[in-house]
Amino acid sequence: MMRITNIITLSFVGLTLAMSASLAIGQKADDKTLYKWQDATGKWHYSKMPPQPSDLPPKKLEVAKDSKTIIFEEQQKTPDQKEQEVAQQQLRLKRASCQTIRSNIKDVSFYLRQTNDKEFQEKNITPEEYEQTKKFITKLEDISSDTKFNDICVDDFSKEPQIKAISNCIAEQTTLETRGNCLKELSTF
Repeated sequence: MMRITNIITLSFVGLTLAMSASLAIGQKADDKTLYKWQDATGKWHYSKMPPQPSDLPPKKLEVAKDSKTIIFEEQQKTPDQKEQEVAQQQLRLKRASCQTIRSNIKDVSFYLRQTNDKEFQEKNITPEEYEQTKKFITKLEDISSDTKFNDICVDDFSKEPQIKAISNCIAEQTTLETRGNCLKELSTF
């Protein structure tokens, strides 16, 4: 009963505000609609414009025809809709994870290329070692620049177990130096 009284009171206040605003600018009150909605935090909003999708999700929906006040409410979702939302959220998280994996592979490739070039210039490795490492680095670069990388990653690398082994190795290491050891995984290609 208290809630209905509050809604009626708020509708009356909304009507009064709408009429006052209309009269102040010389327009009739009945050609204006005042939108009123309560966000997820419980805060009430009043506007001549309906809430935008970027606003917090509306919490209530009701149409008070006598005052032309529209109160928006979160629609009840079916179990299928909820399941679909969860699946979409998981897919978004997986894609974000794939972007991180791709970025890590690129970072490792860049670091290893610099390190390999430096080691060769300082004559710490043989030309054969240099060329072999360079081939592995090129493979890493090819993996990270593949246009199908995200699709392969989202599919959990099921069709590319070698790439999964490399990405897991890189994810387990904490520094670029130790991630360089993941080149061993490339020898299985």
